[in-house]
Amino acid sequence: MTRVLYLSDSDGGHDRRFVDAWRSSGMDVSAPDLRGVQDSSGALLREIEDFAPDVTQVGPLTGRSAELVLKHWNGPLISTSWGYDLLLDAETSERAREIAIKALELADLVFVDSVATNEAAVRIGVDPRIIATFPWGLDPEWLNLPAHRPLGPDPTFLSIRRHDPMYRVEDALEAFLAIAPSYPQSQLVIAGNGSLTPGLVERAMSSRSAAQVRFVGELSPAELRQWMADADAYVSASVVDGTSVSLLEAMAAGLPVVVSDIPGNAAWVGEATGHTFPTGDVHALSRVMNDFCTQSSGFAEDAARRASQATLAIRENANWQQTSTRFAEYALRAIESHERKRDGRAASDSGQAGE
Repeated sequence: MTRVLYLSDSDGGHDRRFVDAWRSSGMDVSAPDLRGVQDSSGALLREIEDFAPDVTQVGPLTGRSAELVLKHWNGPLISTSWGYDLLLDAETSERAREIAIKALELADLVFVDSVATNEAAVRIGVDPRIIATFPWGLDPEWLNLPAHRPLGPDPTFLSIRRHDPMYRVEDALEAFLAIAPSYPQSQLVIAGNGSLTPGLVERAMSSRSAAQVRFVGELSPAELRQWMADADAYVSASVVDGTSVSLLEAMAAGLPVVVSDIPGNAAWVGEATGHTFPTGDVHALSRVMNDFCTQSSGFAEDAARRASQATLAIRENANWQQTSTRFAEYALRAIESHERKRDGRAASDSGQAGE
């Protein structure tokens, strides 16, 4: 049985889905959590010795896990971009860029979740032939949901991004507060948590529309699906994303989407499947939200039509169960690629020794 060592800087839903995908492909998987471990280098070395992995998957490419793997692992490597590592971290931090470049140089296979991250990897110098591009996709329970209800007259906007700088939840809040007094029955529901939560709560509660903003914290998948069924539009003002799983979930649920026009979103949302606004333009976002509130002639029907097209696109192109059936092939590709590189280096060294 092929042994896969999975290392990440988090222990969230994406991580669990990767681990489950490997296991469903017949792999033996170890996914140690080295966050907060005082001697993480020693812990990783012991894990490598005890588990004896055949291949290691690591991501994001700019994090502590990547640094550890680059220091201690010299076997088959699958380097996995989480989107923001190549699209933001590597563009704004020289140190992060150095780690990412080395993780990509040593990779035998590279996982990316969007065209945008694929292009970023190629710009750094990755051979396109070793890149596997696929959206992290959705599980079956998201792909057969009942039809969404019609757009209501007093819309509820739903934000479910983490409250961290790259996701710009504050833009969604400011855009809503700008129109809220004109539509006192409308609401903004903000799910999730993060480093910016206290400031977001303070800003909302100090406004004259405080009663129209609701913070609901972290949601279970079942709770999230219920909120999506009850809401009228999903809003994301993120400045960086590969393929946003929360966006795919909203589209699968038939919820009209309003998102920033970053490349990762543009791969899924166009005029036929949702509504976009220039990234960072709070006034433009506010105008789109205002359209949902005024619902001028034909707007509700058009929003429903776009949402329906979006749902079809997700069901056809974002099925994680189908994607995960290829993981055994991916492991083999990485192992064989590593062996070819090793044999090539051995032949080169032999030739030099004979000169």
